[in-house]
Amino acid sequence: MLFYKIMERVKNAYYPVLLIITFMMALLVLPVMLLLLFPDAEGNLLYLRMMASYPVTLAILSQTMRKMRGERISDLTGKIEPRLFIIITIFIFAISSLRSIIDGKVQPSGGNAANILISLIISLLFIPAQCLIEELIFRIIPQKIALRNSFNSTTLEKVAVTAISSAVFSFLHLGNSEALLMGSHWASFIYFFLSGAFLFTLTFIEKGYTSAIAYHTANNLFIAVVINIKDAATIPSYPFFFSERNLAPAETITSLVLTMLMVSAIVMAYKKRQLRRA
Repeated sequence: MLFYKIMERVKNAYYPVLLIITFMMALLVLPVMLLLLFPDAEGNLLYLRMMASYPVTLAILSQTMRKMRGERISDLTGKIEPRLFIIITIFIFAISSLRSIIDGKVQPSGGNAANILISLIISLLFIPAQCLIEELIFRIIPQKIALRNSFNSTTLEKVAVTAISSAVFSFLHLGNSEALLMGSHWASFIYFFLSGAFLFTLTFIEKGYTSAIAYHTANNLFIAVVINIKDAATIPSYPFFFSERNLAPAETITSLVLTMLMVSAIVMAYKKRQLRRA
């Protein structure tokens, strides 16, 4: 009898359990273990050490879901729409390239060709897992926990969970090199809070998670593979180019807001086109 009571409580705590496991494995337990195993890692080994926890976490999460409810990770994310994913990825690569060229001098990274190739492979294999894990932690699972009626929940419920999640997202990113370059903790907090809130809002516009996952993945891939900011590489990859972009708070936040508005317009237009076809 006691066993069934315990199992019933576990079932009721399904999403909180998934959130705790995902957060602990991806951001605490596995990174510490890898740090202890490879304390002196440098170059691509350091990059690999930083990224390796994400696919392992996905494997652990997948097994946990299968054993608890017989579900898969796709049951959390819903259907990922390839066309929307590609549209947003192309847009982010294009706007980020343009912004880097306008804001600062872009120059070849000067890295060894072999290192750049290995780094490219690591990025393509691991960054999608990294971004999916972060979306699960900061957007997808919190929505499952907090929003009783999912995307049809009340505005107050949506605002509350967005604010709490975005604040946590921002605090955990304040140590990033890009955040430190802004020279103001408040400016950095606002920047990452807006980023988290925007990704949350995208899920409400779309009523799905394709656009948020695509935006996050495209942004990180661009930084890791194409153009990174010189002397501010939170992702220790070997990109093709470096940029000496100016991270003045007002300009950086304004640029973010404009990008957010354009991506939101793209997603709304895509959804309207879908409705017309339906």
